[in-house]
Amino acid sequence: MRVWTVELTEGSKRTFVDLQTAFGQYYKLQSGWVHKLQSLIKEQSAYSVHLNLIKMTKGPQGERLQAPFLLLLITASRLTVAFLGELDENETGYIVGVWPEQFLQILKEDKDAIVNLLFILTEQPQLLETVDLYF
Repeated sequence: MRVWTVELTEGSKRTFVDLQTAFGQYYKLQSGWVHKLQSLIKEQSAYSVHLNLIKMTKGPQGERLQAPFLLLLITASRLTVAFLGELDENETGYIVGVWPEQFLQILKEDKDAIVNLLFILTEQPQLLETVDLYF
């Protein structure tokens, strides 16, 4: 299985399953999505930002993300999902990895599951209990 490894500044490591396994490519976030999320972080008490916590990323073939982020979501129904992504110079985002591995199985069966969760994140924040964004 292809995985991304993320090393955090406190010394722990996390692994994310490479999204190409389900989609054949990385998932490009819609234009404006990042800006929408940034505005919600200021408005929603359940949304938090944590800076300077990602020390290093390493992809399946040794590649590194230049501007990585982690997005951890806990829904009101207690579903916990995390995304590993990267922002480019135009503030466009890409999702490159997911956690847990079981979520990848859901994505293989229903490719809209990622779209639905990202929609809920920006358009229906009341359905989320916690959103943590790590840089």
